[in-house]
Amino acid sequence: MPNSPPTSKPSSATLANRKGSPEPQKEEATTDRLDHVVEANGGLQRWNELDTVSARLAQGDVTWEMVSQKGVLDDIYVTALSPSRC
Repeated sequence: MPNSPPTSKPSSATLANRKGSPEPQKEEATTDRLDHVVEANGGLQRWNELDTVSARLAQGDVTWEMVSQKGVLDDIYVTALSPSRC
């Protein structure tokens, strides 16, 4: 039938392996960074013991100034609860 949908969806591996697709590289780089950060901070077992994670973020960008919000995120603190603790 013309214009009929495929009977099955291609797998993510099939889509990722198409020529020109940056996805496998991005996924690998993200996984490598995540592994590095987790190991540098005590390993997965340690992360699983945490109740919260807090961070001080210092971020600025010309975009915030362009939308009249200069300084809104220059120096902030964030805390996230572990999903198992919610």
